[in-house]
Amino acid sequence: MSRAREKTVSEDNGGETAVEARDLTKRYGDRVVFEDLDVDVRDGELLCLLGPSGCGKTTLLHLLAGLEEPTEGGVYFDGERVEEPDYRRGVVFQDPHLYPWRTVRGNVGFGPEVRGEAADSDRVDNLLRMVGLEGFSDAKPAELSGGMAQRVSLARTLANDPEILLMDEPFSALDALTKMELQDELIGLMGKLGMTAVFVTHDIEEAVYLGDRVAVMGEEGAGIRRFIQTAGNENRDSDGFARKKGEILTMFEEENGD
Repeated sequence: MSRAREKTVSEDNGGETAVEARDLTKRYGDRVVFEDLDVDVRDGELLCLLGPSGCGKTTLLHLLAGLEEPTEGGVYFDGERVEEPDYRRGVVFQDPHLYPWRTVRGNVGFGPEVRGEAADSDRVDNLLRMVGLEGFSDAKPAELSGGMAQRVSLARTLANDPEILLMDEPFSALDALTKMELQDELIGLMGKLGMTAVFVTHDIEEAVYLGDRVAVMGEEGAGIRRFIQTAGNENRDSDGFARKKGEILTMFEEENGD
């Protein structure tokens, strides 16, 4: 299964920066998650944060979102230091966190309501079409499958018209076929909307398939070990896809001493 992206990111560091972290350090007491970490998320790219449990990938995502504060250093968005969450940096979590008393339409329109704005009915309809749920607008969350619920969560985030999506392992709890389907849908949405995204995963295949670049993170305290260019590897059966998977797997094996 494959789907070509409608966008690519050049291998050099050209182009605008959507969000950046500089000299970023995060500690919880004596525990060092990472130190002096630098990362630029380029406008229009999908950057995957890949690493084992406890490496700090979700913590880094929370810092980019403004959900946590760094111990040292800073995160900058549109030239301003990130101090708190902002709807322009939309977050999609592993758990959809849908409101059970609201319909699908009501959940999608919730974001603008929180900001004191009426949900745009036409925009909600368009988002439901984009995520394949136009026939389920009046359904309640209890009537949805896991994949459908995650589609609602994504549409709800997009209803706020964010400039960047920050996604924390949103497909990890889904079965393999649904996961692959949603990966393809995400690639399609990225192309249609011209979105920028940061996607956290512990799945090497998912990172290579989705990402324009992969930031490979080491064990706790190591931070980002390497950035790997992966754009153009959407065909899971290609030799290039296998090579990129092998390259990343070798990095992890070397770190673990295997």
